[in-house]
Amino acid sequence: MKSYLEQSQNLKQKHSVWISNKIEPMVENHPTWMIPGHEDSKAEYRKNNYSLRCDDFVPGQPEEIIFAGCERTIPMDIKEEDGWAYKIFKDFGAETFANLSYPGASVHKIVPNLYKYFKSIGNPKNICLLAPEMIRDLGFWEEHQIYKPKIFYQYRPEVNEGKEHNIASVPNNLPMQLLAIRYLHTMRAFEQYCDQVGINLVWTSWCGETNKFLNEHDFKFFVNSKDELYNQQNIYDFFSNNLIKKENK
Repeated sequence: MKSYLEQSQNLKQKHSVWISNKIEPMVENHPTWMIPGHEDSKAEYRKNNYSLRCDDFVPGQPEEIIFAGCERTIPMDIKEEDGWAYKIFKDFGAETFANLSYPGASVHKIVPNLYKYFKSIGNPKNICLLAPEMIRDLGFWEEHQIYKPKIFYQYRPEVNEGKEHNIASVPNNLPMQLLAIRYLHTMRAFEQYCDQVGINLVWTSWCGETNKFLNEHDFKFFVNSKDELYNQQNIYDFFSNNLIKKENK
């Protein structure tokens, strides 16, 4: 049997970036919804020098404001200029658009990539983070030796017929209590970092149930949206109302 050290290094090359200190691309392989002309494609997706849907990053020149989230912040199947993040960016008056968002991502994918951005590019002045629901985590597909996003839909039976997303990757049936504590620990550590270095962070979740849970805990920068934020216009309105505008900084 291989040692745990040997097993931890058994990854496909493209996915080794997940355990590196390098900013990860939006996707490792282009899904059909990103292929121009494919019937599943509803929008064009430009890629910057880190294969993210935004302007290029320049080391040592962090953007004044950056955006982060999952598919609702990319946003999937929507023109970039029609997305909530791009509209806030234009309102804010920043020079370059930075968007670290990943399809199907949990906070355990989003937050580490923000840390990677801080290390490689620098600390921004402002962050708008739209977090996903609490039933997401990371998984590993042993057969193909790759990481996969996990969504435990068994805790939301009204979605996807309650079937676990990426069932072929492990772990399966992760207890809700573990999902909750991992989410809290990740966001508490991230808030503490932002507070210590003076980053103006505004964050919420688009999921109403997750917001109810988060609102019961002590966060400094979390703002409870109270309602579900599934619509790009609703998300834009929320951040427009809660972000400290550039002229007031």
